[in-house]
Amino acid sequence: MMKIFRRFSRSRDGNVLITSALVLPLLIGMAALVTEYGGALVERANNQRIADLSAYAGALAYNATTSTDQMTATAVKVAVLNGVPAADVQAALVTSPKTSGMKAVSVTIRTEKELPLARVLNDRQQLQIYAGSVAEVGAQAPTPGCMLALDGSQTGITLSGGTKITAPICTVSSNNTVTVPCGTTISAIGVNYNSAAVPSQPCSGISGPNGTAAVIAKKFTADPLAGNTAVTAAVARIATVAALSKTTAPTAPTSVTGTSISFAYNPSSTQNQAIALGCTASYSDSTWTLNCGNKTTVNIGNITIGGGINLNFATSGAATTVYNISGDVTTSATTKFGPGIYSFAKTLTTAGTTTFGAGTYNFGKQVTTGGTTTFGAGTFNVTKGLTTGGGATTTFGAGTFKVGISDSTCNSTAKVSICNTSTLTFGGPSTLRTAGRLHQHQRDVDLRLRNLQQLQDRPRQQWRRHHARRRLEDGHG
Repeated sequence: MMKIFRRFSRSRDGNVLITSALVLPLLIGMAALVTEYGGALVERANNQRIADLSAYAGALAYNATTSTDQMTATAVKVAVLNGVPAADVQAALVTSPKTSGMKAVSVTIRTEKELPLARVLNDRQQLQIYAGSVAEVGAQAPTPGCMLALDGSQTGITLSGGTKITAPICTVSSNNTVTVPCGTTISAIGVNYNSAAVPSQPCSGISGPNGTAAVIAKKFTADPLAGNTAVTAAVARIATVAALSKTTAPTAPTSVTGTSISFAYNPSSTQNQAIALGCTASYSDSTWTLNCGNKTTVNIGNITIGGGINLNFATSGAATTVYNISGDVTTSATTKFGPGIYSFAKTLTTAGTTTFGAGTYNFGKQVTTGGTTTFGAGTFNVTKGLTTGGGATTTFGAGTFKVGISDSTCNSTAKVSICNTSTLTFGGPSTLRTAGRLHQHQRDVDLRLRNLQQLQDRPRQQWRRHHARRRLEDGHG
């Protein structure tokens, strides 16, 4: 018996079979690890991709409908289309883990993978594979929006007195609190706040467009115009504008006694009056031409222009000659004023075609234009305002104009600097300064502004120049 055992212990027959039997479980375990666990990792990655798609689709559905049923159905359908059984998909509306005050769609996919090899080593027959994804409902509330309260040290946005804010395509943003008491509402794509407390809305006054759920987010809103070059340039001018003084009316010229002259059909009378002024007057074909040469000062009383008479007043005179005119002046057919320094102490009324050249013109009383009147490339100081008559065409050329306020009301409404009742054109480039405002009061009125370089007026002066040609309502400037 002992011999048999000794022979068995020394025998090498069957070694491979025994070794294989001992190693086989280890080989099966390694195969299970490589094939089954590796396959589970691939399936988990696929489930994660499907969960991401389903959560995103569910969020889109909830944004469009605010319905959790529609949200769930959409998320499950996307998963099923990608090969995941509906029973393995769960979708729910939860609080966003990213942004305070916002909602999110959470999708969970749980599948099981059979383990035919691994069960050789233990009694576990299946491996659970889990994947989850969260998609925030609604895009982050857009910033900037249409209503911004940027200063975080102030009160933010507070509604009162039945106020309703309707912003269907933009966001209401506050860098402090948002307060919407009962009786007030905000309807907007989004509402941003940056206070410790969420927006106060005791009566649920915040909603999205068309009754959808509001997108409320806690976030800081940056100034959308910070760094804007145009805004920076405008802000830089604030100090300059603030330093501008109020435009005052130009000083009226002093009335100086002088010789009157009448331009009519009696040549000798007019010529004698011109000689008394130290000037000469010539007459040809209903046209008078007054020439005062290089005289320093010409003092004139009244100027009378007969009907149908044309007048060339010092059109070839010196730019330094001073003409003091103490009486009222009314022009006639065609009247031209040449270079020089003119002081009209009283009113000026134009008719026919009147042209003022490149001189300096001081008007002590109101100027009323009729017919066609052109103020050229000179300097014009009108102490008591300017009125354009009905049917008149008045043009301000490339000159400098300073206009005071009229003593009379314009259309019985107010005293203004320019009362326009017809066609007024700034041919420019012109510089205009007025102590009052420009007023237009007829329905069919033209105000043409071309190359107007500067409009400077008293604070809050209302200039209406949205169009090169504009029709105005009756009784409004």
